Amino acid sequence: MEFNAAEFEKPAAKGIIQYFEQAALAAYLDQPNKYAIQTDYFEGRIVTTDAYYRELKVTNRTDEYIDVRFGYRTLKSGELALVVWVPDLVERSTHIGLERLSSGGLRMG
Repeated sequence: MEFNAAEFEKPAAKGIIQYFEQAALAAYLDQPNKYAIQTDYFEGRIVTTDAYYRELKVTNRTDEYIDVRFGYRTLKSGELALVVWVPDLVERSTHIGLERLSSGGLRMG
């Protein structure tokens, strides 16, 4: 899917938000023992489950947690995209699985 992010972003939003396909959530939905997705279909959050965080703590890998907020945005095509708060990606998602989320990113035009 392609779209021109400039059509949606105001200059002040550059570097603050990033768009992703909804499919980016699939990797997290497929691992409910590790990740919880809380959403009301207006906004949401991906977090590491308490049980998985305890596992990470035992192996001294707590830096692999995730706690990322997101929202939804309707594209001109009518499809819904995730809008992710970039500071969360940088500060609160250092886990290896972040590559999965990033691979779902929409190509910026």
